Amino acid sequence: MQLLEDVNGAKFPDPEPRRLLKLADRDSIPTYFVEPGVEDEDWLTWLEATADEAAKLSRMFLQLFARRRFAKTWKRTQPEVSEPPISEGSESLAIAAGLAGTWWRISESFSTVELQESRNRRFASRLRGALANLSSIKEDPVLIVPIYQDWMGDILATLKTNVEVEAVEAVGLEE
Repeated sequence: MQLLEDVNGAKFPDPEPRRLLKLADRDSIPTYFVEPGVEDEDWLTWLEATADEAAKLSRMFLQLFARRRFAKTWKRTQPEVSEPPISEGSESLAIAAGLAGTWWRISESFSTVELQESRNRRFASRLRGALANLSSIKEDPVLIVPIYQDWMGDILATLKTNVEVEAVEAVGLEE
């Protein structure tokens, strides 16, 4: 991995977090990236371990049946999805939530519980660091965290374990 210099952009392709980032930039709202950058050796080690786990022959074999596996996971996910309380486009949002949940469950199946817990601890630590930094900047801090609904329970459970606070600085703020 290499660090690309002078590239100003978000670290996520999803349009909604990108919209929130543009809004934050426009209004000088503090923004935090919870995922560490490529300069973080511990994070690189975690990424390599995740790639090694996903590239195991037994997991690669599962890719031969990816379409069937996706269909089965989608079928299991559908009953857990409820339409949002808005009327316009709610069916589309429910379908998108189901697809996102299906994608999340399949991608998590390529990892181990230990790797997932390690990632969750690191993210929870950085979320706490971001909130601590935001608390030092604002009197009534509110931290908005775009996250997959399927992942939210794990992150909340990890946050409740009182993981250590990792210092995280806001990006894009004019001093």
